[in-house]
Amino acid sequence: MKHCTFLSAAIFVFAAIAPVGPALAAPAEATFAGRTPEQVDELLSRTEINNLISDYYYVHDRKMADAVADYVTDDMTWGVEGGKPIVGKEAYLEHFRNRPANRFTRHLTTNVSVKFDDRDHATVTRIVIYYAAEHVFDRARTTPWGLTEYVETVERGGDGKWRFSSRHVTPMFGPQ
Repeated sequence: MKHCTFLSAAIFVFAAIAPVGPALAAPAEATFAGRTPEQVDELLSRTEINNLISDYYYVHDRKMADAVADYVTDDMTWGVEGGKPIVGKEAYLEHFRNRPANRFTRHLTTNVSVKFDDRDHATVTRIVIYYAAEHVFDRARTTPWGLTEYVETVERGGDGKWRFSSRHVTPMFGPQ
């Protein structure tokens, strides 16, 4: 369930039409638009991390619990400031499945900041505006339930996919 961004699409198209073969291969020290391979990897990683966030909320807001599992590590921790953290993918999925069945949600994310600890680990800080209604008919009257700050760690697995390894939520405005 990946959503292709313009940048990802442009890179894919470039890679698909670029000539290949020993006679046409670029020298090892070549760069992409003057960028080093490390800078290109970081740029692609930022795009993949932003896609992780968007794709996660797409399946989350549509109550696709089995799909949610693909976006977190096995030992992921999740917690709201002042509450007891949930530890492990299975505990998180149980929490997710126990939400009210009639709850309709949408999450809007902004101010995403990604700081790399190393090539395969990063800290993400962002703001989430959360809308929810306890019944589909309440949607017309819904205002944001709250504005929260998320501080998360993400890691790139052996399969190359980025996943959440920890998520800490601090309510800023709205019901506490």
